[in-house]
Amino acid sequence: MTYIPPKKFTTDKLPATGEDGDMAFHDTLKTPLYWNNGWHQTTDGAFVGPIDLFLIAGQSNAHGHADVSGLDDDQLTTNDVLFHTSWHHGTSNASDTQYYIDWSTDVVAGETTGTADTVPIDNTKFGPEVGFARRAKELSSTKAKIGILKYAVGASQLTADQDNTTNNFSDWDLTATGDREGDALRGWKSAVTDGLSKLTAAGLSYNIKGLIWWQGESGGTVDNYKALFTHMRDYLDKPNLPIIVTVINYVDSIRDKYFQLATDDDYIEYVDSGEFGHMEHGGNPNHVGAIGEGGSPKDMFNIGMEYANVFATMFGESPIAKIDQTITFPEQPTKDLISGTHIIQDVHASSGLDVTYTSSDTSIATIADGVVTMLSIGTITITATQAGDNSYNPVSATQTLVIADSLWNPEFDNGVASWWDASDTNSLTIESGTGTVTEWRNKTAGGPDFVQWIGDADQSTETVDGSDLDTIHLNNDALKTTILTNTQAEILGFTVDPTKQKDLIWYFVARVDPSVEQTTMPNNNEALIWFGGSTSSAPTGTLRQHILLNTSNSSTNNLFWYDHLASNTPSTILYHTKNATYPAATSPDWLMIGTRFNYSGDNMSTWQVGGPVVVDSALSNDPVDTNVNIYLNKYQKTLEGEWGEIVVSSSTDQATRQRTEGYLAHKWGLIARLPSDHPYKSNAPGTGLWTPSETTTTLWLDADDAASITHSSNAVSQWSDKSGNGTNMVQSTASKKPTLTNNGSNSLPTLTFDGVDDSLLSTQSVGASQAFTVYSVVRNISQSTRRDYLFDGTANDTTRCLISLNQAGKVMIYAGEIPGSPGTDWGNSNISTPSGFFIVAAIFDGSTSQIGVNGTHISNIDIHTNSLGSMRMGTNYGAVNDFFEGDIGEFIIVDGVDPQSNIERIEGYLAHKWDLVSNLPSDHKFKYSAPTGPTGDDLHWTPDTVQDISVWFDAADLDGDGHVDYSSPGAISSWNDKSGNDRHASSAVGTPQLSTTDGPNNGRVVKFLKNQDYMPVDGSFFVKDMFFVFRSPTATWDGYGGPLGRNPEAGNNLRGSNYITQHLDTIFHSNQYPDEVHKNGVALSGNFDLVTIDDYMIVRVVVNDNDTTDNAYHMIARVTGLSCSLDIAEIVAFGSKVSDADADSVEGYLAHKWGLEGELPSTHTYKAVPPEL
Repeated sequence: MTYIPPKKFTTDKLPATGEDGDMAFHDTLKTPLYWNNGWHQTTDGAFVGPIDLFLIAGQSNAHGHADVSGLDDDQLTTNDVLFHTSWHHGTSNASDTQYYIDWSTDVVAGETTGTADTVPIDNTKFGPEVGFARRAKELSSTKAKIGILKYAVGASQLTADQDNTTNNFSDWDLTATGDREGDALRGWKSAVTDGLSKLTAAGLSYNIKGLIWWQGESGGTVDNYKALFTHMRDYLDKPNLPIIVTVINYVDSIRDKYFQLATDDDYIEYVDSGEFGHMEHGGNPNHVGAIGEGGSPKDMFNIGMEYANVFATMFGESPIAKIDQTITFPEQPTKDLISGTHIIQDVHASSGLDVTYTSSDTSIATIADGVVTMLSIGTITITATQAGDNSYNPVSATQTLVIADSLWNPEFDNGVASWWDASDTNSLTIESGTGTVTEWRNKTAGGPDFVQWIGDADQSTETVDGSDLDTIHLNNDALKTTILTNTQAEILGFTVDPTKQKDLIWYFVARVDPSVEQTTMPNNNEALIWFGGSTSSAPTGTLRQHILLNTSNSSTNNLFWYDHLASNTPSTILYHTKNATYPAATSPDWLMIGTRFNYSGDNMSTWQVGGPVVVDSALSNDPVDTNVNIYLNKYQKTLEGEWGEIVVSSSTDQATRQRTEGYLAHKWGLIARLPSDHPYKSNAPGTGLWTPSETTTTLWLDADDAASITHSSNAVSQWSDKSGNGTNMVQSTASKKPTLTNNGSNSLPTLTFDGVDDSLLSTQSVGASQAFTVYSVVRNISQSTRRDYLFDGTANDTTRCLISLNQAGKVMIYAGEIPGSPGTDWGNSNISTPSGFFIVAAIFDGSTSQIGVNGTHISNIDIHTNSLGSMRMGTNYGAVNDFFEGDIGEFIIVDGVDPQSNIERIEGYLAHKWDLVSNLPSDHKFKYSAPTGPTGDDLHWTPDTVQDISVWFDAADLDGDGHVDYSSPGAISSWNDKSGNDRHASSAVGTPQLSTTDGPNNGRVVKFLKNQDYMPVDGSFFVKDMFFVFRSPTATWDGYGGPLGRNPEAGNNLRGSNYITQHLDTIFHSNQYPDEVHKNGVALSGNFDLVTIDDYMIVRVVVNDNDTTDNAYHMIARVTGLSCSLDIAEIVAFGSKVSDADADSVEGYLAHKWGLEGELPSTHTYKAVPPEL
């Protein structure tokens, strides 16, 4: 085929006529070209000549079934391209039902495709014209305006003898007449005539440039195609009209026809639809770009562009000028390592083509299918690449991803008072040229800094696990702080003001060299750290002094704490000796030491991590020196050693202490020093939420983990097991695959099962023995009375166990060969299936099985004793009925009966992750905050973190093991103390009753009847400060009494001296010894009037000091031999008055636990949130 491309000229006149290839001129137009009977476009872009017209014809794919919703906004419209379309349904006659849509001046997706109904335009679909218009306009294949004329008939055959006699579809037969035989060809001619006549009527000329043919699934022979194309060319008077045929690649015989056509005809080329998703999924999508068939709409857009590329090549304009594209790649957020994966989102190439990703450092993170798997802390560069194609040039864009150290450090300790860290070079001032450390700054705001004092401290390094940490080397050198301000002194406990005394732990990481000769106590002592007064040459003063000493005494090295009293006489020197637990003279070694100064409690304790804690019960109470300094490495002599880190914290609870030790041990390479049972022996403490990865799971499926889902266009073929056991859930049949959706609560993805035939099958035996525990987050959509099986075995035998979410409208479990009727062999939770998302937990353990829904459990359900082998999800064992209709977000199996602590943790994890916290009962341990840390319990404040707790009784935890009970309501004989002091109420008098619904917020409560029920408390002790959650079930007190009282001792008729006594009506006995009474966080006065007594309340009572002796006659619900009717939810009592801050914490804890936060005043510290560590 010969093609004469337009040429560019620079003159400005245009004659009326010309010969092909002639140039002519016009006064106002620039350099048009006369060719093919018309003037073409001028160099200034003005249109003066015929339209370059392209025809599209064929079956349903030419008509267009791609979804507009799948295109980017910038792909929807191509302006200044003319478009005309016509069509009719394949089972109707063109003469009766053919539609004609007049020419438009733009090609707009959603305005180019007709329907088979009376409404002509389907605004949800588009065909190849949208991408073709965009690319044809961009390319240099034409200098004229583009026009597209489309006609297509779905399911049309090539010849009449190919017709399905049942459906009698239209065909393109050249000779057949009547009915639908030859009807598609007649319709095409009609469409062409209509479109061309309208162009002529509008005063526009045209040049028919080419034909796109997309038909073939119902095709004929090669000769049939040749005959049809010859007929079309003759009809158009274009004997060498370029034609592009579309290869239907999934059937060899059809594909080969097109190859033969292209071989035999110099003016025929082809485009392979298989490269654009056609039939790539076992027959789907039949229609390219149809989302409902598993297609991608951009495939239809791209095949349209490819037609334009091929035409350009046919017209002799190769190589094609490719288009530059861009990638939109937003900045990536900093991620914590503990979160595991990160999904790259909102990345788009302007071409609409797929983007791939690479990581600059695969030792830090790998990337697959847009999911970043984080392996270690660090920074990677993510490169997003679009490789380009026949239309677009390649392009790439980058963003950095910072994977942060998600490990705990003292920043997360709200009680940190001072923190010096030599490994943080930003905290050091180093003299240029000498390396001398002149300042070691405090990392807490306003804390004291160390400065150079004696000699020249040097910066050094310590290699830990291949990384260098900076340290401060002191060789007969010393540092000291500037004189502490009053505020700094108070924060660090250097005061004898009883209102400002502190309870602090100092943590030290340091190394001393035992090879440097030391002397023994008490003379010529070398101090690692010393607190004292200040002179210019040596520390002096009358302040109590705490000196950490290293001495060399024969072959052992001992630690001493030395408490120096004001008189400084030998008789008043108290020092505390630690066992020798670190190396002797020949090996300098790092020490990690903790020392607790409880100034308010007048005692101290010290320990080297890995050794025993030594507790001593005396601290001096010397007055404060007004010039307080802290000295490093110097008391009477200096020593040689290095400093790594010092942390001072008022958080004395065990959890924070262990986190601090774990942080220091892992950071400074001292893990071996941690005892084997230390919670951070294996892993450093983290700040992230607890997840099931911290426990041993048999199966763990998580729809929120994109890396665990294998799908094509959201049809899920595999849900991979995160437990590490490889028990994946799979489905190979397309129609039975559940759908990945964003239906989940908290906008998380779920797997949606259609209730018709969707299901998944395990790739191997689950291997859960009897017993096992199952957890899941689900939503049951059907809400019918049919059986909706969450999961089942794969055979009706002894490996069959199941959960039915809608058996008789209830949540049920079953184990056994043949299910019986509901309520007999089935384990019925008696809990109706919730309408939204909920948490189901079940223990399969024969007669002691258990079902829980949203944290409310029914125990001792009797079912068969079975183990679970292979498993089906979403249907019954035979996958023939009982299909589940709804969503599954997460599914976990733990082998064995999970302990109550783990049940609560997993329920808490699921509730907070899936926004189901409101479903948990008010007394659930994780109602108000998610489980955190390696044990799941790290950051939860509880009353036992307050010093001097005496007794603690909790109706939600009768056995006192720290976990919510799920025992049935009824009479109780004992109530265990949770304080750790073993002061249990072990032998009830009368029949106190546990109610599981009458408590605060419909929770648990122990009920006592007047003068009948009470519980003696074991042990002899004293209480000063008491907190109660209780009510009287009657409108007025029906007698004397109280939640916790003291009975008269033998021969002593005092009325419960120092303890609460409620009088008749609502008044405390004002002469019965309270110093303070608070109701719901508000202090009462006068007679301490409680006002309303039949509503649950938080009452605090601080008794006076008339009698401070221990007493062995404490009672729950009984005072001085009298009692009144009480419903008691919780009692917490302390042997001394707690601080205002601790009192707020106790009240906040009780309020949020029991749903009474609304009763707290608006100014209360914990009105909005519960206390945390």
